[in-house]
Amino acid sequence: KAKELLESAAKKGHKGAMEMLKSASFTEEAVESKGKNKNANVNSQPQDSHKEKSQSNSNNGNKKEIKKSQKIAADKKEDELKKKRFVLLYNYAVDTNDPEALNSLGDCYYHGEGVKRNYDEAAIYYRKSAKLGNDMGEYNLGRYYLINKADFNEAVKWFRLSAEKNNVRAIKALGDCYLQGKGVKENHKEAIKYYMLAAEQNDTEALNTLGYCYYSGTGVVRNYEKAVKYFRQSAELG
Repeated sequence: KAKELLESAAKKGHKGAMEMLKSASFTEEAVESKGKNKNANVNSQPQDSHKEKSQSNSNNGNKKEIKKSQKIAADKKEDELKKKRFVLLYNYAVDTNDPEALNSLGDCYYHGEGVKRNYDEAAIYYRKSAKLGNDMGEYNLGRYYLINKADFNEAVKWFRLSAEKNNVRAIKALGDCYLQGKGVKENHKEAIKYYMLAAEQNDTEALNTLGYCYYSGTGVVRNYEKAVKYFRQSAELG
């Protein structure tokens, strides 16, 4: 995601983005090259087809250790690359105040990608993105208030703003709030309305929830055929 944002900015002539892209490309190539060289060294090790069975078992154990070491090294390189990308994204987001980049930066903090996980720090960047009208920033800020702060009224506020921009995740989230009575008065029929809107955009979770609602008769007349229909649609979409 960070690379896409940088490429977009670079095409518009943003010098900082060009420099960052060049640095990121070099880092990725270096990691890939080291990985290939390491694999080549392992694959080039001579194979002795005349070893005894005990030696063969020993070799199998060594191969497992080699693979384990390779995985550890690869994971370490991947972590280093994530940290590098985070720094690039951070610099770009701060430099340009791009709402999508700010939201992505929030994601990095929220999920611990390239930086230590910090929900409150994530919320800072989600809010900056949301204040600039980014629908994902609004949704993510709503999710932060819902899950991390249990401030349901504030969550609904941001979900509504995002849903007005037709963000399917926010639409589904509003359905959940009405179904559970979080931040709004519990209203199953209203929940169904939002689930239907999200289902029209092939949201798998909304489709699955509709299946549950028709199966249990929640907010609708119980209808097993419709329940199966929505369960199947959800499953087919993965």
